[in-house]
Amino acid sequence: MTPQAVRVVVLAPPGAAASSVAGLADTFALAADLDRASQAERAAGRSQAERGGTAPPARDPRVSQAERAAGRSPAERGGTAPPARDPRAWSVRVAGTDGAPISGAGGLTLQPQVGLRALASADLILLPGMGRPRPALFAVGEALAPHLTRAQTRGALLASACTGAFALAEAGLLDGRAATTHWRYAEELQRRHPQVDLHPERMVVEDHGVCTSGGANACFDLALYLVARIAGPALARATADALVMDTREDQRPYMHARRATGVEDVRLQRALAFMHAQYARAFTLDEAARAAGTSVRTFKRLFRDALDTTPKAYVQGLRVEAAKHLLARGGRSVEEVATAVGYTDPASFRLVFRRHVGCAPRDFRRRGR
Repeated sequence: MTPQAVRVVVLAPPGAAASSVAGLADTFALAADLDRASQAERAAGRSQAERGGTAPPARDPRVSQAERAAGRSPAERGGTAPPARDPRAWSVRVAGTDGAPISGAGGLTLQPQVGLRALASADLILLPGMGRPRPALFAVGEALAPHLTRAQTRGALLASACTGAFALAEAGLLDGRAATTHWRYAEELQRRHPQVDLHPERMVVEDHGVCTSGGANACFDLALYLVARIAGPALARATADALVMDTREDQRPYMHARRATGVEDVRLQRALAFMHAQYARAFTLDEAARAAGTSVRTFKRLFRDALDTTPKAYVQGLRVEAAKHLLARGGRSVEEVATAVGYTDPASFRLVFRRHVGCAPRDFRRRGR
């Protein structure tokens, strides 16, 4: 998808997280600037070539006349050269419900540039994160439902960051679709809207022209995904480089952290303290159960009930997070990092790391440089 005009509208409803509105708008504005600069460079290169500023390459005597002719442009072969593409035009605007200033989450005031009329011609409509799920957030979805439904029907892309997915769900636009949202509120979204095919472990999900993303700063992952979808991966990579960030494929590492802090059972608290201190060595399930003061069977049941995972999977998450920090810091080989976080077999470490992070340890370190 490479349209010649891209009209982006970031909605700023009452209670929107100012950082999410700004993050979405700024990322697309940056992508637009980089795209314009790239188009200008290409146009300048074409002009120089047309003026004869670039010498033709020397002919290779080993290449036949027919081969040279086959490699020439249509104009050089006596045909008609294709017309130059018109430069892609970008428009990035922030829309409020009525154009009046809006009190965003955190006390900041947002000044929309346009009102809801802008949705009628938008190619991409973005809903920011809007804090914890609450009646005011649900009301936003209900109020926007007719505008968003009309836009989606005529072919506009719809997208939400973080809890903006609740507004899309209230508008009925996630019914029967795969989606994600902030991992902390995934269960509530599923309870309110059981017809949504929810994937809380995913960072960005698209289903038939409706995109959703994970928690808080996942607005950047969403924006970069959409830049790639609209204008190609090269522009998305350039935008990510300018932001000094990389994209993430899932929220699972953060879900592990949330589960640990939410534990109230004193027995599990003792076991988790033991596991956090000892994850880099090969301790047994018996040892973890003894730290909890329970049998292995009871420990596994308590762990599953409280954290919705297994002790083994939890320790893998701890090891992967530690490995990510060591890889980003540099100075150690992948094999040394594997040993440092508790793996005696580097191949097993690579397999677990790829399953959690979505890439090989070596690639993760290279992207972080």
